Amino acid sequence: MTEEARAAGAADFYDEVGACLEDLNAMLPELTARYGLTILVGAMAEQVGGALQALRRKKLCDDHLTGMAIERIATRAFGPHPAQVQGSEPGQGP
Repeated sequence: MTEEARAAGAADFYDEVGACLEDLNAMLPELTARYGLTILVGAMAEQVGGALQALRRKKLCDDHLTGMAIERIATRAFGPHPAQVQGSEPGQGP
């Protein structure tokens, strides 16, 4: 596969991901109103974990790729700097 083809495949993948995110975002207000944000995020975590396990079982994703996905989730969740608990000093617990 050429670099152009690989790049085109990645672009298609990210286009599909973007479209799927738009659909999910359209559903979030109703789900959040029904269950609350914490419950919704917990359910989404269960779905993602189960999906990663299924992909590994079907040999569509190996441990390395699964680890990369989990790292991406952590990076997205915590950003470059972990959230600070309100009222605590950096480097100290709550």
